[in-house]
Amino acid sequence: MGDGSTQAGTSFLKKRKRAFFNFFLASVIALGGPSAGNIIFNDLFPSQQRKDFKKEFGFDLHGWRKDIEEQPTNLRTLVLSLQKERLIKPFSNMKEARIVPREFWKQSLWEKIPFHFVTGQYFSGNLLLLPNKVLTFHQVFHELSHEKYNYSTLDYFAQGWPATDNNLTRPDFMKYFEHYIISEYILHKLDSKESQQWLEETGFSFVSKYATTSFYEDVAETAKTALSDPLLIGKLVREQPESDLSKKYEILVKDSLVSGDLVDLSLTMKLYDASLVQKVRDLETGAATGISPQHEYLRTFFVKAKSFLIENPQSVYTGTIATLAGLAYEKMCLEDAAITYYHLALEAPYKDAEYYALALKRLGVLEDESYTEAYQRYVEGYEAADIPTLIYGTH
Repeated sequence: MGDGSTQAGTSFLKKRKRAFFNFFLASVIALGGPSAGNIIFNDLFPSQQRKDFKKEFGFDLHGWRKDIEEQPTNLRTLVLSLQKERLIKPFSNMKEARIVPREFWKQSLWEKIPFHFVTGQYFSGNLLLLPNKVLTFHQVFHELSHEKYNYSTLDYFAQGWPATDNNLTRPDFMKYFEHYIISEYILHKLDSKESQQWLEETGFSFVSKYATTSFYEDVAETAKTALSDPLLIGKLVREQPESDLSKKYEILVKDSLVSGDLVDLSLTMKLYDASLVQKVRDLETGAATGISPQHEYLRTFFVKAKSFLIENPQSVYTGTIATLAGLAYEKMCLEDAAITYYHLALEAPYKDAEYYALALKRLGVLEDESYTEAYQRYVEGYEAADIPTLIYGTH
């Protein structure tokens, strides 16, 4: 009797365990199945864009076609960001880039909870990004800065960073809570102040409120701002050389998280802008003939631009400065010199969409109609987010 009861009880428990396991398995499949199926399908039948991405960067691009192939802005932003970042410092451990869908049912199990709060994550070689309508350069640069810092081997990076109240002093569970609940969900999403406002309010130390939450986010936010708004950072570092921002920028440059030529870039661009302002004044005062003050500004710009291009031939801003030099020479009716600089802009390692397209367009006017055709192909490739076009151009 006792043995029979024991066996019945054991059998009942086994059935309950089996039922629980089946329910758990069905839940996992139901909740994460669409995401896994989408990854498998696109790995087996990748689009040309995904093939080009893997060939160019060496790791997979995952996500739903609605967010990639059917949304070229997302792909274009991701590709141009990755290209700019790897020219400054090659990636060391990237395994995957993934654009996370906003639809809950399309997300994988481990995306569902974190991405209710965050817009991006980087861990163990996986870059995950959640577009708010479309992907932004700020998002991509921020997460890629985490990738570059995580694999830095320079001890002075953390030791030399200007001390702040948030600097690695809280328990891990508190840092997690602040990171994913307070920082991301409240501060990161609701803060609408510009970087310059935050810098001025914090004595030129922090670029955003999110940067004040932890050392890691301060690194990523500072690097992100230097990459997405280089003229602002270059200008402030030049004007505030003793500030915490300048110290942070120096550390970021030493570890190659950002470009080291932002001060020169900002000064060169300032001289070019000054020549445009002076042109208006010349016209207003009737000094439009002869050697006007505008020409003097342009000559000063030429000296600085030439120096920038000689000292930084592989800079991600070479194309920008070379194109501006071409425009400046055109203003002085020196077309041969302008053509030389436009060609230099085309050969620059980073094809900034605005300046690369402008160089092609001007060469089509000054030199050969084939450049006009190349310009039209570039515009079409840019709109379609064609990866070879975005990286190598069409000249």
